[in-house]
Amino acid sequence: MDCAFKAHFSCESECLRPILPPQNECQKDGSLFEKIGGKTYLKKEHEIRGTWEQNELGFYFFGEKFVNWQENWMTCCRLGLKPIALINNILDHLETPNIIAAMQGVVYWTAMTRAGCHLHFENFLHNESETFVFAIYGIRKGGSCVAASIRDPKSAEVVGPSLAVKTKNCASKLLLGCEGTEQTFEIRVTKL
Repeated sequence: MDCAFKAHFSCESECLRPILPPQNECQKDGSLFEKIGGKTYLKKEHEIRGTWEQNELGFYFFGEKFVNWQENWMTCCRLGLKPIALINNILDHLETPNIIAAMQGVVYWTAMTRAGCHLHFENFLHNESETFVFAIYGIRKGGSCVAASIRDPKSAEVVGPSLAVKTKNCASKLLLGCEGTEQTFEIRVTKL
């Protein structure tokens, strides 16, 4: 617009980002694992229930553990993974039947958090530089950390994109969501 154009004004809060630890603190913790019959498992006292899903981007672990945003990245790192990065083409890669089933209607933490100013976000622990074009909801209600879930197909038809992305208070307890280049452990099958 011409800078002389008369319009309503809006103000932005000071540009503060959440305090993030150094990237080198994201390390796999070998003491959590044990090898049995040539396979790697989490030790029973550290076991986290969940499911592994694979697509072209890599391996995803959708945990059944409720954690806050910081606990999410710390747990993912200890498992040899990172929190889920939100990138523009993620929907193409998440829209496999198993991943849709895992994420539909339930909310997982992602790697995304405020990158300073209001409406500016980044994927913590990732080198993703592209801008995320999906709308991030809930910004006006506060919260600096971003969570995601997949809407059921009928809701997506009405509301729009099937990936529901919203800011949450970083202390909220949501489900563990991790990604990596390999499956770092096997899920122990328990007999009933």
